[in-house]
Amino acid sequence: MYGDFPTVAGWMLILWLTLIGAAVGSFLNVVVYRLPRGMSLIEPPSHCPNCRRRIRWYDNVPVLAWFWLRGRCRDCRAKISLRYPLVEAATAVLFGGLLAVELQWPNFAPRTEELSVEGVRIVASNMGVLYGVYLYHLLLLCTLFCAGLMEWDGCAAPRKLYFPVLAIGVLLPFWKPELRLPTLWPIYSTRLVSIVESLSGLVAGAFFGGLAGWLLALLQKRINPRTSAEDPAGTVPAAAAGLLCVGVYLGWQAATITAVTTALLLAILWPLRRFWTHPRSPVGMLLTVGAITYLISLAILAPAIQL
Repeated sequence: MYGDFPTVAGWMLILWLTLIGAAVGSFLNVVVYRLPRGMSLIEPPSHCPNCRRRIRWYDNVPVLAWFWLRGRCRDCRAKISLRYPLVEAATAVLFGGLLAVELQWPNFAPRTEELSVEGVRIVASNMGVLYGVYLYHLLLLCTLFCAGLMEWDGCAAPRKLYFPVLAIGVLLPFWKPELRLPTLWPIYSTRLVSIVESLSGLVAGAFFGGLAGWLLALLQKRINPRTSAEDPAGTVPAAAAGLLCVGVYLGWQAATITAVTTALLLAILWPLRRFWTHPRSPVGMLLTVGAITYLISLAILAPAIQL
């Protein structure tokens, strides 16, 4: 598959995971709304927040349902925010796009083996590892996306959003060290590399997250003086916890580059600061964009670096 992906089968797989991504995006909408409010993610089932009527299964089709309902509840005709299908579509693109990128350009050489059969060079990929890394990265990006949306809504992401993700990010590579991108040394991942990468990522993520949180708190006061110390919707949680997650999952290099990328994006958007009225803050979403940019750049540049 490596080298000529996507094939017809590859495009079918991308399409299938894109559709799954749209369904996951529908669940992320539920998480973003309910988790900061302390509500169950399971009960009650999806319903209209205005009339409380349960949403029918055929009205719960990601993206498409919003259009055939014309953006209104079937029962009470209350408006349904355009953000719901946008989040579903964005998650669908994330699932399909990340798959295409990471399987086309495996992140580091030891996941592939070069074979020579009668003088013909064949590159064989360890696809099981690649799919594992793909899911590992999706968990990180979906978490960052959720936190960014919560921050945009003026709700600080609760700790229970991050704790399971951080626990998986730290512990899972000890069992499957090949999930790690071994950016410290150009060798195949080992448990020693996983331990060093986890610790260095934690330190880097905590440092840059704390620094970003402090700087963003100062900037938030400049953007909107109404923001106060007791305001739970400040930008500190998404910046600090998000960079900590990036460091744990991708290493200290990723935490550093993502922090710099986020800062640059924030500087570019700084002239638009008058539109960043509280509670809406773009920092969490910019952090998600920074992490995605890092992964795509690494996947594309890795083969050239390995040469």
